[in-house]
Amino acid sequence: WRFRLHFRWIITNPKRNRVSCSFEVIFEEPNLKDRKMTGRSSIDDTKLSEGVEVSWVKDLNDPMKAFSKNISTSNLGVTENDGFIASFLNTGASTFDESQEDTVYDDSLKDMTWGRRLARYLSTKYAWYDPNDEGGPKLDAAWAYFEHFTLPRHHVRGTAMFEAGSQRWGSFRERRNKKDLLEKADYGERSVKTKMYHPVKTPEKELSDFGMGIGIYFWTLRVLSIICFLAGVFSISNMLYYHSDEYDNLTAKDALGFGIQLSAICTKTEWVPCPTCGDVRDNAVIAKGFTSNDLVFVLRNECHAGFEQAIWSFATLVCVVVSIIVMNAISEKREIKLDESAQTTSDYSIMISNPPTDAYDVNEWKNFFEMLLLETPEVVSITVSIDNKELIRTLLKRRLAIRNLESLLKPGETLNYNDSKENDVLQGFTTMTESKLLQTFKNVPKWKQNLFGFKDATYYLKQIQDLEQRAHTLAEDEKNVNRVFVIFQTEKSQRDVLAALYTPGYKQSLKGNNDNDSSPKIERKLFRGKHVLHVTEAAEPSAIHWLNLGVSAGRKIVGFAASYISVLGTIFAGAVCVYLASRHSASRAALVIATINQIVPRFSTLITNSIESHEEEGSLQASIYIKTTIFKWVNTAIVTAVITPFVHTLGSESDQIIMKVFWIFMFELVTNPILLIADISGHLNRHILAPREKTQERMNLHFQGAEFSLAARYTELMKILFLAVFYSAIYPAGFFFASASMIINYLVDKFCLCRMYGHTALLGNAIARFNRNTFFVIILVVYALMLSRDYAGFSFDNLCDTRSPIADQYGVGDHIVYVDGTKESKTVSVEEGDTEFHFCHQDMFRLGFPFLPTQQQENMKWMTDSQEQASYLLGRTSEFVVVLAAGLLLKYIIVLLWDSFFKKSYKFSGKPSQQRFYEIREHNGYIPHVQCASFLYPLLICDMSEISEGFIDWNDPSTPYPYNKHNLIYDIPSLSKNKVFSYTASWEPSPFHIHSESENITLKTR
Repeated sequence: WRFRLHFRWIITNPKRNRVSCSFEVIFEEPNLKDRKMTGRSSIDDTKLSEGVEVSWVKDLNDPMKAFSKNISTSNLGVTENDGFIASFLNTGASTFDESQEDTVYDDSLKDMTWGRRLARYLSTKYAWYDPNDEGGPKLDAAWAYFEHFTLPRHHVRGTAMFEAGSQRWGSFRERRNKKDLLEKADYGERSVKTKMYHPVKTPEKELSDFGMGIGIYFWTLRVLSIICFLAGVFSISNMLYYHSDEYDNLTAKDALGFGIQLSAICTKTEWVPCPTCGDVRDNAVIAKGFTSNDLVFVLRNECHAGFEQAIWSFATLVCVVVSIIVMNAISEKREIKLDESAQTTSDYSIMISNPPTDAYDVNEWKNFFEMLLLETPEVVSITVSIDNKELIRTLLKRRLAIRNLESLLKPGETLNYNDSKENDVLQGFTTMTESKLLQTFKNVPKWKQNLFGFKDATYYLKQIQDLEQRAHTLAEDEKNVNRVFVIFQTEKSQRDVLAALYTPGYKQSLKGNNDNDSSPKIERKLFRGKHVLHVTEAAEPSAIHWLNLGVSAGRKIVGFAASYISVLGTIFAGAVCVYLASRHSASRAALVIATINQIVPRFSTLITNSIESHEEEGSLQASIYIKTTIFKWVNTAIVTAVITPFVHTLGSESDQIIMKVFWIFMFELVTNPILLIADISGHLNRHILAPREKTQERMNLHFQGAEFSLAARYTELMKILFLAVFYSAIYPAGFFFASASMIINYLVDKFCLCRMYGHTALLGNAIARFNRNTFFVIILVVYALMLSRDYAGFSFDNLCDTRSPIADQYGVGDHIVYVDGTKESKTVSVEEGDTEFHFCHQDMFRLGFPFLPTQQQENMKWMTDSQEQASYLLGRTSEFVVVLAAGLLLKYIIVLLWDSFFKKSYKFSGKPSQQRFYEIREHNGYIPHVQCASFLYPLLICDMSEISEGFIDWNDPSTPYPYNKHNLIYDIPSLSKNKVFSYTASWEPSPFHIHSESENITLKTR
């Protein structure tokens, strides 16, 4: 027999100390249909009959006891005489056992991932898959951790939307937006029925639950796929022209394959005499006479593109430009709409970047803001961040050393943690003698230490002692305050404070002087009567990099410079690799490009994290995005054009540009999605390494999921778009490849977000805004320039017809020649009336901008009349686009500088929300913490004694709040006595009212 009990607690009248409880009991018995019992109000019977409604009301001294974390009979006033319900509350609804995953989460088979189902099957079928015995760690529990803590989940519609057993004020609210179908759950949440986001059925608008930046990314990806498809439709006429007898020999071209037939590849060629080409290396194929080197012939392309094709390319360019302009305008409005509809902590918060170094007292800050405005803003929470990064890093290293020491324990041995003392979770370990510890640890052979760098217990003991001594040294002096975060009850209060305290950039150097104005209104804006505060809207709590707060500007500049220099070196190294590979074949070069494109983002992320200092995740992602995008543009498109001779553009051989571009598109279309969806390292961790761990915590560490990088995803998008427009004149089918690639990336990224990626910070629109102002402008400029250059460069053979008769040495008849650089011989025929050709540069990049027919010399013309018209149209268009883009970029820079230094008031977008902070979906607080891959949960680095549990966006079912086990400040108890750790506090809200239309529930409380 099994049964499930769903509770909904409602405070009906706090003043009368009464709590009503509605519940539902569902019995499941193998041979009978499910039975359902419902109850309401008070229970007096010891036996319930099916379908009977009863009531249960108990008077409590404190009605909020009904919301304590562990439901039990003691805090509800239920006695043994209350029969079945009392029995259930004392057994089934007590604290959960972490090792019993069904007890914790009660997952049904259909709600599990296919990986978990496979693991269950293999565990029962093959003993080698999960070698742990019954007393060891549970693999299924690790999978439950993966599904409930690592992967994102949402509340199940139709179930209770309140969290029974939570002290979060925000739990007492219902969904306001009826169009918002899903509500994102906290990581590890178990008091409310949750479900994983479906990788296919989840609506696109719900992806904004992961942050506005992610929602905008998926929208941009979808819109750009449509734009590329429309550009491909506009280019169909040119594709059909390239696949016609008018342009080329159709019979020869049909043998190349469908993806190549629609390109500008030219198989219609002829050998022509060129006496001036013998010593020129810029020609594609040179052949010299077998008996005399004075006879020089060059392979000439007879394929041309004219004004009609240019008209369609011009129409495509206009379509893309207009579409991107419209997309950017809609994107900007969409961001404002998303920001208004999805209220987050950032909308109610401010950050003070220059607080007095000794302003530790949160109550002093609270009083300051309450006195700031005539309409007193209601402060919800204040976090005072301390500049103690070296101390925190030392404590983190100490924890890692202890973790490594634990890995050396012999079977059955454990470190004697003393969890009974709230503020000394490691006292039992630190008081153990060294000799006793050594008896419990494995011996590490010397050859392992010398060959692989393994360490023994003695090393870690010495390291722990040294780190503890260093921590005491670092904590001797009080640390400076570097940032203060304040959360207000309403968005209007936040905006009022920002408007009141905003100071233009050129005035931010003021220290205690306010133009000699001592009016009460001005004095209220000065902290302690003399400090001018620099105030901005704070980033999301999950995006703050707490150890990077307060880094000096000089340190940041040096880090940025070193990071970008390393990227330039990477670009050069990548170009060399692509060049060497392209000497063998186009497919090998494309494979090298695809491989480098997979490696470089990881390298760029590593360099950026190691060298640069970013205070929040949004700026970090933007920095990674800029570097990796520039690299991929250069590595994928520009390097291919630079290392390939100009005259190797229209050929069908493997070393020709179009063949290389085709294979790049093919690899980008296939390899990147396959590598993402395969998640090789993830499957290796979950199915091979995890089952062989000996503790539950170490097993769970293999289930933390892949890291989501918004910068990497945007980079893939912009790389494909850049490649498509760069070669659009000679390979218009690239637009269809780009559209297909974007659609595949949309589906794959959505799947990975719902089934593979771990925790993601709530990112804003920094990358989307940068794209609008810079990268999209650059792409449009490159698009116009390459169209103009390629149409002017046809037929890409650097040959000009002199219209003069051939020289005397070229006699009429057949000549046997050998191709320069090979042993291949050819028979070339010279007929009466043939004219002589001379070498001439057709690459407009060498002749200068603008790319107009007037760049041709009088006696060195290669353009046809139709081609000159096309060149003039696209040349003038490129001039216009370049001037327009320069104006837009200049405007962006001027506005940016003006806003930074001379803007007189803070700029807000949209209208302030009427929702109060405790009513929004995710009202998380600014809780200083650090993330470390060696630990399952974030490590707290602040005093949590005065903060509500609801301000943390994760839940550890095995540890009681306030999670001192995960707090570094208690590792060495004596340190917490000094003012060396950050401090955060929250205050209960004023009386407020929440009304739920769906349930008709009214809650009033203080």
